[in-house]
Order: sequence, then C-alpha cells, then structure tokens
Amino acid sequence: MLAVNDFIGCSNLYECEVEAIAVHEHVPLPLAVVIGEVLLTSPEGVCELHRMVAEDIQHAVDEGDLQSALKFAETYQFVAQKHPLPH
Repeated sequence: MLAVNDFIGCSNLYECEVEAIAVHEHVPLPLAVVIGEVLLTSPEGVCELHRMVAEDIQHAVDEGDLQSALKFAETYQFVAQKHPLPH
C-alpha cells in the first residue's frame, strides 16, 4: 500500500504545500497532491496555489490560530521561492 509520502515523493510538491492545499480544499493529502500537480501546469494554477496559501493564512488569523497562521506564512514563503508568481 502506498503511503502519503510516496505520493508526495512522486510529485513536484513539498509536504508543506500539499498540506496547505489539503486544508484549503478540505481533501485528503493524496488528492491534494493531484490538485497541486494540476495547479503547477499553468501560470493561472501557480497564481491559484499562491491564493490558496494566502487564504489559509487569513483563515487561521481569523480563527485566532496564530500557530497555523505562522506555519502557513512559512509555507507561503516557500511557495513564493519555489513557484514564483508569473509576470
């Protein structure tokens, strides 16, 4: 049986990115890997990935969950470095 790390390891994504997608979309991690892979295939998808993580940050702040907000802020920095917004 495949583990979640097997799915992530076969993708162009990192665990923190997959977790952010899963939280945003309310889906299991393996499905979040598939969603993330599709997002990375176009400039619009990369923008959507940035938007998802930014919304995760805002949602965590709105809920008063500063630990999650910090985690998602770190994820956003990682996303911005690995998958820069298209010009």
